[in-house]
Amino acid sequence: RSDEVGSEEAMEAQEDELAHRANDFRDYFFDDVKFDKETAIVDGVYQQSAADMDLSKQIAEARVFIQRKTSEEMRDYRDEDAPPNAWIPQKDLDAAARELSLLSREDPTSKEGGLTAGGPPLPAQEQGMPKDKEAAKFFCTVSKNPNCPRFRDKLEQIVGELQAEKTHTEHLLETTKAECKATLAELDSQISEMDEKQNEGARIESEASAVKSDATGAITAIEGEGRKILREWDAIHQDCIKTIKQLRNNVCGTKKLKQEVITIESKQSGGERLEINDCSVSEWKPGECLNAEFAAFMSQKGVYEPGKFVEGGVSPMMLHTCGLGGGTQFFLREPVSPPKTKDFGADCPPLRLKTVCNDFECPVDCQLGDWEGWSSCSKSCDGGMKRRVRPVQVYPQYGGEECDPTKQEETCDALACDRPCVLNDWGPWRDCTRACEKGITWRSRSISKPATGAGKCPRTFSKARYHREYCNDNPCPSDVVCLAKLDLIIGLDASGSMTEDGWKAQSAALLGILDRVKLSAKDGLQIGLAKFAWDVTPVAQLTDDKAALIKKVKDLPYDGWTTNLGGLFRMMKGMLQFGRRDAPSVCMTWTDGRPSYPSDEYDAAAGADELRPVCRLMIVTMRPAVPKESVMPWVSHPKDQNVMAVDDPLVMADKVNDITTFYCAKIQRHADYIATTTAEPTKS
Repeated sequence: RSDEVGSEEAMEAQEDELAHRANDFRDYFFDDVKFDKETAIVDGVYQQSAADMDLSKQIAEARVFIQRKTSEEMRDYRDEDAPPNAWIPQKDLDAAARELSLLSREDPTSKEGGLTAGGPPLPAQEQGMPKDKEAAKFFCTVSKNPNCPRFRDKLEQIVGELQAEKTHTEHLLETTKAECKATLAELDSQISEMDEKQNEGARIESEASAVKSDATGAITAIEGEGRKILREWDAIHQDCIKTIKQLRNNVCGTKKLKQEVITIESKQSGGERLEINDCSVSEWKPGECLNAEFAAFMSQKGVYEPGKFVEGGVSPMMLHTCGLGGGTQFFLREPVSPPKTKDFGADCPPLRLKTVCNDFECPVDCQLGDWEGWSSCSKSCDGGMKRRVRPVQVYPQYGGEECDPTKQEETCDALACDRPCVLNDWGPWRDCTRACEKGITWRSRSISKPATGAGKCPRTFSKARYHREYCNDNPCPSDVVCLAKLDLIIGLDASGSMTEDGWKAQSAALLGILDRVKLSAKDGLQIGLAKFAWDVTPVAQLTDDKAALIKKVKDLPYDGWTTNLGGLFRMMKGMLQFGRRDAPSVCMTWTDGRPSYPSDEYDAAAGADELRPVCRLMIVTMRPAVPKESVMPWVSHPKDQNVMAVDDPLVMADKVNDITTFYCAKIQRHADYIATTTAEPTKS
């Protein structure tokens, strides 16, 4: 149990290396949830057909053929296939050997005549060869030919490491430049925004000052005009009071004088005393302002009250509310008391008065257009402002209704700038990664809305976003056949560090893989092959033709160059175009070394980043010098489910069963069937 806990913690630590990235899970997994898969050990044993048994015999013969190959038959060392400046052409080596041979025969005591003059003779070419050729098998010697594959690969690995450091430094430089550029752009944006606010504030202040100045002047002028009008009104008012008082006195005096005159006249004539009583009338009663034409028509009829002329009241068309020229208004009053003495009392004054009314321009109300669209928010968070305006189509005049506001402002994006991300719901559980010996099933949550500002977001492989469980922890059978519907591309390491024996072991292991698969374009595997050294060569595109694949492996030459892993990953992605839409893809790389020139760690990582979203990337390491941790950043997740370690390329043929259960999730036992059907093949 403690081992399981330790393994779990190690996996979490490995997965957490990239957890700060908020990218999609496709960056880490080949998401094959859309494919129908059965992850299990199929009951029974694999029923091998007669054709399959015949192909198994061809595989056995091909293994023997490969083991008997000589170095000259295996190697592909033609000058025209070499990388630029990669090796010394054979003709130059032969010329140098002849010159060295001549120099070695010169007289060592001679002071003139060659490079060896005055010194010890140069050693013969054979001098550096080890006496024990069996011991020389495991190390490189340059006594005969400096084009040693392992030596070349090591030198190119050094070049690749230097190239990686250069790439890393350039990446840091570009990252720093990008960060500086982004910081400068942000500062410039803030400065520009502040300048705009300053200019806007200055403009508003200037407009307010102008309005204040105009208002102050207008108020001063209005106050002066008002005081002048008040003085004039006071003077006129006083004159009116005096005039009214004088008129009232005159009326009163006139009445008294008239009464005295009539009284004296009555006494002289011996008549009775007469009381004079003038006609008195009510106050004026104003009528409505009528249309001039309608008022004239009423006057002709001797009617001056519209209510008596029209039944149902006055309609709006009979009235005059405004307009130059005015309308007609009648003022009416009635007699309150007629004169008592007909000959001497004053008659009633006029009971009707006609005047002009509403003689002014009609008021014009303000008319506004439709609202325009809202402007963008001034800030993306922490509360900004958005605005919209509408045009004034008709301005108010002559006391018309004033305009409603022509601008509107609302707050927007009031959410905090530093807000957390929003996650989608949990996705479905994925199929188990292995059919036996503890695979992993998992589910995840993707990001619906990313975090903003300093807002937090759960890491990609945190418990809030990633769940996994172990599955299928039963032991694997000792001899299995892969039955999965799968497109499998295998990359073979043909670098110098592999050695000829290692290349033979790889080829034998590949033949063993072919002997333990069900190839079928309909419901089985399709296999593609590629080898990589300096160049990356597509050996076979995805196919279910096992005989053609056996022949390709049998005739496959050994390059003995560098380890171009980045180029291999890109080649695998291109080979997937021949795959099936209804089958998942697995890209499995066998390698015994780190990437070397023309590739490097950054180039390999870039190639892996391109490949992982479309294919499950798996790696088999074949030397302790290449630890699993060094290739884990490249493979698909779950990481430990996609890296397999083999101690030595020479034992690859013994690991066929382990490799099969490593990449294949649907397997069936094979050995029992062979034991019981060798004598009597099954008819296909």
